[in-house]
Amino acid sequence: TEYVKRLYKVHGLQNILLEPVEIHTSSVDHRHAYILDDGMRMVGWVGKQCKLTQQKKATLFAEKINNVERKNKADLIVVNKYDTEKQHLFFELLDGSADEVQIPEDANYEDTYS
Repeated sequence: TEYVKRLYKVHGLQNILLEPVEIHTSSVDHRHAYILDDGMRMVGWVGKQCKLTQQKKATLFAEKINNVERKNKADLIVVNKYDTEKQHLFFELLDGSADEVQIPEDANYEDTYS
């Protein structure tokens, strides 16, 4: 089976949403969590300012995608901000670098739809 590479942004405060975004480092923001679905490998990345509820929900979304679409056969990899080796894997799959992700100027910015 051939899979299409997808990048999902996990965001929101009360209602946490899973939104497909462009597969590019410019889509990544430190306030959110992301799931990079590369077929039989799914990599979850958590921004430095991501809320704990978004982090947990990202893991649940990845597990659900794996269960429903991959019959639990995909490798799930969760990247935290301290694991540089796994960070490298996530950004390599995006054809980019962690250095390209900007920290928002207003670090306290919160929006239901952000």
